[in-house]
Order: sequence, then C-alpha cells, then structure tokens
Amino acid sequence: MQNSVLIRGLSEHVLEVLDAEAKRNNLSRNSLLQIIIETFSKNVELVEATDILSEPLEDVTKHLNKLTQVVTDSNRAVSYDIAALTNAISEFNLVMSRALHELNK
Repeated sequence: MQNSVLIRGLSEHVLEVLDAEAKRNNLSRNSLLQIIIETFSKNVELVEATDILSEPLEDVTKHLNKLTQVVTDSNRAVSYDIAALTNAISEFNLVMSRALHELNK
C-alpha cells in the first residue's frame, strides 16, 4: 500500500519552482517531492543521532584532554628529575675526581 500526502496552500510560484526543478532533473513533481521529503526525514534522524552522541563524545573529549594534561605534567616532572640526577652525578664525579687527585698526590 502506498502512503499519500496531500499538501494544500502552496502558492503558484512554489509550484512553478518545483515543476521547473523536477523538469531540470527529469523527474515528476511527485518524485521530486518524495526525494525532498525523504532527504528531510533522513536529515532529522541524523540530527537526532548527533544529539544523542554529542554528550558522550564531549565527555570522552574532556577525559582525553585531562589525560593529555596529566601526561604533559608527568613528562615535565620526569624531565626535571632527570636534570636533577644528571646534576647530582656530575657533582659526584667532580667530588670523586678531586678525591682521586688528592690520593694521587
């Protein structure tokens, strides 16, 4: 069974535009309207799906941003620790070098 929709109240200008577009695409006015209505319906479904998915995606994005900040802070702390260890090793080597020098006198 085919579903039908009757649209009342369209101006002559709107009908002329629809007819011209249908003719340009080698379609009947009915086929053009069917395409327009089906496309509109799909777009509504896509917008609804986007609305449903946007909140979880925003939450994931927030967590990824927080994770990125934590990793950046951790890398900064590790870099500081490596620099401190390098300085301590250099100082130790200097002290040991001086001690060896004193022993060899």
